[in-house]
Amino acid sequence: MELGLFATRLNSIFASAAFFILDWYHLCKKLRLLMSMIAINQANKKIHLKFLLSQLWHGKVTTALEYLKTQVTA
Repeated sequence: MELGLFATRLNSIFASAAFFILDWYHLCKKLRLLMSMIAINQANKKIHLKFLLSQLWHGKVTTALEYLKTQVTA
């Protein structure tokens, strides 16, 4: 099945205007990149990444977002 047809079919199944499928590798890569931009130093980045990746691995997206809003400063 070609990718366009597959995406159209997924869209019709889930009745959503937009959806994202993100694998763990790319999620970690993106989070590391973004944390490099906002973390004060390498140690700070490591602490935040450890917590955030743990929460995301366990599906606790709301907790990770709340942590970003309250604990991470640029």
